Amino acid sequence: AFWTYRSRRMQKKLRKIANHDELTGVFNRRCFNELAKSALSYYTTTNQQLSLILFDLDNFKQINDQYGHHIGDWVLKTALYTCKNLSRKNDIIGRFGGEEFTILLPGCDQKKARELANKYRKAINRISTEETGLDFQISASFGVYSSNENNKLVDTDLETIIQFADKAMYFSKENGRNKVSVYGIDLV
Repeated sequence: AFWTYRSRRMQKKLRKIANHDELTGVFNRRCFNELAKSALSYYTTTNQQLSLILFDLDNFKQINDQYGHHIGDWVLKTALYTCKNLSRKNDIIGRFGGEEFTILLPGCDQKKARELANKYRKAINRISTEETGLDFQISASFGVYSSNENNKLVDTDLETIIQFADKAMYFSKENGRNKVSVYGIDLV
């Protein structure tokens, strides 16, 4: 019984390591994509609303270069902890790479997705860096893609949806950073 318990515990630990980003604790890209494709299939079939947020920490490379990777790691963990605390129970958060993150919002329309993205943006911008002993500002640029008013996704391919959100995010970056842009409203 002891070895069975220990083996199951080890399997659970290995699954967590395989599916989660070690630094931030959110889903890694591979696991996020699997969960997002499954949710996308379900929400498309049932004609329910779905949104995706893609965000990137502004000037993150400068923070890493100026203050070191340990401060950069602190910024990543703190920003994600802040977002996780504000997210809804069924939202799926993943680290897409580097300082870029995705949040899939099942059952969420465009208006609510913009509100949530702005809530995340403001919370990240309010993070105090006092505990690091340094004084610098943290901000993020957000891109949002949502199903339309009729609950239909224009495209049901995850990669395309991510590209639309990515275009909206880069629109935010190109227009001053620390902004939220929605694909289909702010840009097409």
